Amino acid sequence: MKHRSRSPVPLGLLFSLVLLPGCSGGDPGSAPSNHAPEIELIVSTPEEVAAGDTASIAVTAADPDGDVLAYAYSATGGTVEGAGPQAIWIAPAGPAVHAVAVTVSDGKGGSAEDEVEIAVIAEAGGVRGGAKSAAGQAIDLRDARVALYEDDYDHWVLDRWVRKTTTAGSAGSVGFEFEGVPPDTYYLDIWKDVDQDGLYDQGDLLGFWGTGEWPNAISFRPLVVVSGQTTVLDTILVRRLQN
Repeated sequence: MKHRSRSPVPLGLLFSLVLLPGCSGGDPGSAPSNHAPEIELIVSTPEEVAAGDTASIAVTAADPDGDVLAYAYSATGGTVEGAGPQAIWIAPAGPAVHAVAVTVSDGKGGSAEDEVEIAVIAEAGGVRGGAKSAAGQAIDLRDARVALYEDDYDHWVLDRWVRKTTTAGSAGSVGFEFEGVPPDTYYLDIWKDVDQDGLYDQGDLLGFWGTGEWPNAISFRPLVVVSGQTTVLDTILVRRLQN
């Protein structure tokens, strides 16, 4: 009987059959993938400013990998000062709405962007005037109410004023002033509710910026408030109401 001898296995083949550590699939020594930062919140304080005023920008951001973040700002108008999570925006001239944008980056190719809108409002104006009693009427005009209304007759009828102040001075001649009034067109009246019943009625004192007499047709003169200026009115005559 013949016996076959088993041929020796080549050394190279032996090594090819052995799974060497570190040679399977992935590389455990490679760097983990980077994750982009996330912006959680961006706010402006305040949300409305006058031309040339400033707003504070605050950004809340986080990076899943704990990377150090860099902040870069831009704006559609005005100037941004700052390079961290907090910055200052300086408003340009002229009423408009501007966007302040921030880009947050982790230095490894990851970034996030967001923006906040800020309104630049027109600089407020003012109104200054005086009032005196009509000829032949001895009335006390002190502490009378002076009110501004939107330029709509119904608002006056319903007493829906937007600003009010009181008169000061001597009994028959007083003055008044409004400050911080938004630029717009208004109606103005002076009223002393003598009987304190909340109604325009007999015995009350009434004057207004316009023509006519109560209870006949009253015609208000539009009072225009201009940005950054004080509108000075001529003296208004105040009369005691008679039915």
